[in-house]
Amino acid sequence: MNFMCINIVMGYHKLPGLHHYWATAEDLGVRPIREAMVRDRFMSTLSKLHLNDNSKMNPNNKDKLYKLRPLIDSLNRIFLDIRSPGEQLSVDESMIRFKGRCSFKQYNPMKPIKRDYKMWCLAGNAGYIFKFDIYTGKGGDTEPNLRKEYGLGEVLKLTDHLRGKNHKVFFDNIFTSFALLKVLQSFRIQACGTIRPTRKDFPCLAGDKELKRGDFDYRSTPNGIIAYKWKDNKTVHLASNYHGISPTTVKRTEKYGNKITIPCPQKLIHLFQLRTELARGLLTYTKDRKARGTPKRRKTEYSIPTSVRFTNTGVHWPKFTQKKGRSPEGDKYMCVKIADATRECFHEPRSPSSFSGRDVPPSSD
Repeated sequence: MNFMCINIVMGYHKLPGLHHYWATAEDLGVRPIREAMVRDRFMSTLSKLHLNDNSKMNPNNKDKLYKLRPLIDSLNRIFLDIRSPGEQLSVDESMIRFKGRCSFKQYNPMKPIKRDYKMWCLAGNAGYIFKFDIYTGKGGDTEPNLRKEYGLGEVLKLTDHLRGKNHKVFFDNIFTSFALLKVLQSFRIQACGTIRPTRKDFPCLAGDKELKRGDFDYRSTPNGIIAYKWKDNKTVHLASNYHGISPTTVKRTEKYGNKITIPCPQKLIHLFQLRTELARGLLTYTKDRKARGTPKRRKTEYSIPTSVRFTNTGVHWPKFTQKKGRSPEGDKYMCVKIADATRECFHEPRSPSSFSGRDVPPSSD
């Protein structure tokens, strides 16, 4: 226990070298660490501490986290035992700040945390992380067939315990593909998310100039996988394997502060509501006196509260009272006409009058 506590203290109390924590100088050493354990014993324990048996490691093993894999698997089991997943879940990435040397350290200049470890997370709408995995790079895939066939196979690995329970899983365009939506549908996992228009098999939808604000176009496969294109200030592309085409409304603020109501697909409301609740549960914000409007996110502090980083708990979560059970299966709209019966393709473009999103009757079969 003393060994683990010393490592936690070293995490937030930085010194130039490891031996400096046992220095006798008042301006350099740390007295609680000196009193808890002598330096030689700490160094001996650190050199002999292993989480996996190196002698059993396969020489062809490409898992860069092989020595930490038992700890990661144990944490995932504990997280699932403590709390049961709700109906709505989200798969997304989380950043861990790191500027040292590591082969799978990521660099993204467009993110608030530019140099970091990237971690894939399965989280609920209250911010609780049920399952996670650390991204080790394209060459570190333990199951390359998943990436080749379904793009990023992390969604399948993080949701393997949800199969057959009709949970609703949301993710963004880095994960979404039609092959992934199809295989999740076969596992009875309802999924939807934003999608990039350059994805394979993305259908031909109405052009940006043909759509007015609030209009949307869609195409569907015989299996009920639908691709949407909705026009707000800019176009938004979405895909789902369980939503219909029922329209709803959303409020928007114009340039001079006028409130207007515009139509949009009902799926878009479900996606944005979950992402907003998840962001409130995970992210911390700070007021900036120089900024106007919404507060800016901190750049010098962690983007995840201490309670989440250390214990995966926190007072910002509501009390969990829902009982574990199956989620009700949503309504599905099937296409009447099939352009090509030999493969799952989308319909040909319809007339511009249908861009506002008309309901289609369910399939007779």
